[in-house]
Amino acid sequence: MHAPSFRQPWIVYLLSFGFLLAPFGNLALSLRAAQVEGWYAPSVWMTSWGTMVQAPDRAFLIATFVAGLLLLWPRKLPWALALGVLGVALLLTLGRWINGDSPASLAWPCLVSGVGMALVLFHFRYPYLDRRETLTSRNTRVRPTESLQAFSGPHALGPVLDLSLAGFRVDWQASKLPRPGEVFEVSFGSELTLHAQVRRVVESEVGFKVLSRTAPAERAKFHRLYRSGRKRKQVKLA
Repeated sequence: MHAPSFRQPWIVYLLSFGFLLAPFGNLALSLRAAQVEGWYAPSVWMTSWGTMVQAPDRAFLIATFVAGLLLLWPRKLPWALALGVLGVALLLTLGRWINGDSPASLAWPCLVSGVGMALVLFHFRYPYLDRRETLTSRNTRVRPTESLQAFSGPHALGPVLDLSLAGFRVDWQASKLPRPGEVFEVSFGSELTLHAQVRRVVESEVGFKVLSRTAPAERAKFHRLYRSGRKRKQVKLA
């Protein structure tokens, strides 16, 4: 059974950029509404941050900025921290609402926190979170364009789930699971043979890293196979 290709969580990235820009945009709009001369200048923002922005609003804007930074790193821990930060900001805003602050002025912060948390929770699942992905990463996992079986000598290891530029994952069907660090000579039929090290074992899924001692010609074939998966085109390895 093939695993689906991993996807980039672009909506979360857009949300994070919005959170990063929110403090600056909020301050600039407040200064413009107050008809402060030079409201668009960063130097005016610095001097007005502590005087024109109330402490609860500063806390909310700082929280959104921190959440934006955390969401740029597609891992479960920073995303969980971002959810926690947004949750605290939402609770603080609701507390101000209960204590008598104007509901109209607090509706927007509540909406931002609530929608942000909902979007992150939606993407907080497979196949959006991949520990090898970054915002600018091109080393994405792809499915092979045809069914591939991995072998070690005459022994079948199992079908190849996906490929990356540095390695591949196998749905392990041999009798004994390998341990991280073990090295295998893995072949995909008779056309391609790689030296690969086990890097990760999760249930029956075994992740391999292609070692540098693999022959250059074989590495070139593997890269062609990986690129064919990105382009969804079949290629001949021989």
